[in-house]
Amino acid sequence: VEARARLMHQAGERSPGRVAAVLGLSDAEVEAICDAVEGAEVANYNAPGQVVISGSDAGVESAIERLRQSGARRIVPLDITVAVHSSLMADAATEFGRILSDVALAPPRIPIIGNVTARPIHDVGALEDELRRQLTASVRWTESVEMMLDAGVRRFIEIGPGTVLIGLVKRIARGRELADVEVESLATPPLPA
Repeated sequence: VEARARLMHQAGERSPGRVAAVLGLSDAEVEAICDAVEGAEVANYNAPGQVVISGSDAGVESAIERLRQSGARRIVPLDITVAVHSSLMADAATEFGRILSDVALAPPRIPIIGNVTARPIHDVGALEDELRRQLTASVRWTESVEMMLDAGVRRFIEIGPGTVLIGLVKRIARGRELADVEVESLATPPLPA
C-alpha cells in the first residue's frame, strides 16, 4: 500500500492530472466523450449514472465542457491531483509490478473480485496482474458488485474511513431491486440498506 501510494504520488508530480465525477449520463455517453478527447479517460464505473473521469488537466477540462453540453446532471471535480486509473500512471504500474514480483503472495483462500476484470481471482499470477493493472485501468465497481450480488453476497462491509463504497453498493442493489442487502462501515455504526 505504501509503495503504491508513493509511486502514484511520484507519477502525479511528473504528470499532474485531474479527476471528476460525472452524474446523470450513461457509461456509453461518458466513454464516447472521453474517447473523443485527448487526455481524458474513464477511471471508475461507480454505479449506474455515476462515472469518474481522469487524465491531464487540459483533457479533463475539455471533457467536462463536452459532458456538460451532453446533459450531465452534475459534474464534481474531486480534490485529487493524481490522474488515478489512467494511462498517466503507466510508469507507476510498471514499477509497482517489479515490487509485486518480490512479494510472496499466497493464493487467495476465498475468491477476490478484481475491479479491473470484475471477475473472481483464484491464483497469485492473476492477483499480481490485477494489482498492477488497477493503477492504469478503469475500476469496474458496478460490475464487481453485480458479480458479488449474482454470487449471492448480501452483506457488504466497507473497511476504511468513510461510507462512499457502501453508498454505491446500496445504489447498485436498489437498481436491481434487491431489498435484502446489508451494508455497513467499520468506521461508522451499521447503516440500513
